[in-house]
Amino acid sequence: MRQFIKKILHYWKLVLGGLIALFVFAVSFGISGAYVLAHTSTEEFCVSCHEMSYNFAEYKGTIHDSNRTGVRAICTDCHVPHEPGPLVWAKIKATKDLYYTYISPSIDTPEKFEAKRAHMAQNIWREMKANDSHTCRSCHR
Repeated sequence: MRQFIKKILHYWKLVLGGLIALFVFAVSFGISGAYVLAHTSTEEFCVSCHEMSYNFAEYKGTIHDSNRTGVRAICTDCHVPHEPGPLVWAKIKATKDLYYTYISPSIDTPEKFEAKRAHMAQNIWREMKANDSHTCRSCHR
């Protein structure tokens, strides 16, 4: 009987240790995930790819960049959902941009960018129509 109790206590220690390790992993994963989401939502991150510098140059001086109220919209205000679930899904979908930036550059020159500009704009317009311009409405009520 004593041997049986020792065996059960041993297994409980293993289970408890495993649960603690799982908890520490989950908290670490959550914190690092939140950091990555926050970092990839900054203007500096968005324009760090030289392809986005074409758009950024056009954005400078517009009403969304500087206006009488002093409220400034950055890339993610318009192009990324603000709710947690859709935000994560948008970030996952955006990983395809890594392929097109580093493995198969398709808009790495101003000429290539202009050639694909209409197609990229139509994709954004389609998304905005599908979500009833939800990201715009977060500022424009």
